[in-house]
Amino acid sequence: MIYENLNNILMTSMKGEVPEAFKQDSKLYLEVVKAIKTEMVNEVHNGVHLPDMNEEVRILRSMIKKRQSAAEMYMSVSKDRAMKELQEAKIIEGFLPAIPSADEVVEETNCVIKNFLALKSLTDHGEFDGNLMKYTKDIIAKVKEKYPLAENGQIVSTIKNYK
Repeated sequence: MIYENLNNILMTSMKGEVPEAFKQDSKLYLEVVKAIKTEMVNEVHNGVHLPDMNEEVRILRSMIKKRQSAAEMYMSVSKDRAMKELQEAKIIEGFLPAIPSADEVVEETNCVIKNFLALKSLTDHGEFDGNLMKYTKDIIAKVKEKYPLAENGQIVSTIKNYK
């Protein structure tokens, strides 16, 4: 989880160990990492429970959106400032988990369903009515453990089409 690793990331960044893509501007990278930590600490003070991948993703997306909006506003006034905002957004994007492909989501959803059905057959003694849709929320939660950025609609579609 990002929140748990922020101190390690900060420590390595201060030693000059930054991702290759940001070596040129390690000072900006360090500033952005500090901003992420500050934002997450503020969220904790506001009652958000971290580490929680969904909350971390929400916070990072919000930070990216703010910087993209700021870049649009700065574009007519100061292109340098607008570019800095976009660079910051790019750095923050680097902390987001990878977006899974459609095939990965379908495969994981099918795996979760198979495991769910196996567990149901053991616990319900064959009384399961076959209606997976009433377990959609549980299946989505399980798939999102592995792929937090998976689209709910894609998971639901896979559940509906499961054979």
